[in-house]
Amino acid sequence: MDILDKRHEPRMLLDSILLPFLGCREDDHVSFQYLPLDISTQGYRIAVPRWVVSRERIQVNDLITLNSPFRFQGHTFFQGRVIWTAWDEALVSHISGLILEQEMPPTYPVYFSVQDSNINLNPEQFAAIDNCILDLFKDLILLKRGVSIYFKHLIPYFSRITGYSTKEYPHLKDLLLSDIQNNIMEHIDKLTQIFTGMQSSHNLYQYIAKSLDLEHLRGLVESEISLDLLLITFESEAVRQYLTAIKELENKLYANYNNLGMIYISSL
Repeated sequence: MDILDKRHEPRMLLDSILLPFLGCREDDHVSFQYLPLDISTQGYRIAVPRWVVSRERIQVNDLITLNSPFRFQGHTFFQGRVIWTAWDEALVSHISGLILEQEMPPTYPVYFSVQDSNINLNPEQFAAIDNCILDLFKDLILLKRGVSIYFKHLIPYFSRITGYSTKEYPHLKDLLLSDIQNNIMEHIDKLTQIFTGMQSSHNLYQYIAKSLDLEHLRGLVESEISLDLLLITFESEAVRQYLTAIKELENKLYANYNNLGMIYISSL
């Protein structure tokens, strides 16, 4: 791995991160789970373990939205481009080295500083950590509702641009589009139920590992919308533009999930 990784700047190991984050391959907006291995000012090394449920084969030149919850020497990782990949037998993982392509200020006041191999939430954030958790979760619901609204508006638009007949389209709507919309609404309801339970909890940070199932949460956060499937179905560049807007909302969902995941890890 060291032969492949040409970074000259100091790297900080992130070996205390044992639970995966959510990233997204920008070409097709497919999300996947990854473990961060180390970070530097210009690079990021990640692993996609064989044991994660949601995994993708990462290729050289892929642009990856990492939604990283870390800040290192003033740098925040939003997107990186894959410059090498390799299989690691010891980690039973597909390893990728990324170079920083785009930074973005944290969308939330919650982020973790990496210093001297330690990962810390600053004191100001920690003082209001329960409120931060609730705000992050509330935003998950609002963002997922945004996805629902966008997609609901797309359904009648699909009927205008499609080449399907007036007899065929209702069947397509029932079999595909309505099913997607129903899945989104079901996930919103389940997220709302979890949030309601959290609101009545005391010392939320202290007990978050007992009250929150991260794997269940991942299933509710990840996209219900297959970009490739809908583009094949409707074959329209205009559809791609609308769906890409939805995918941008979903990236914000993944960023919130990663923040909650890091808070979960720090509470253990």
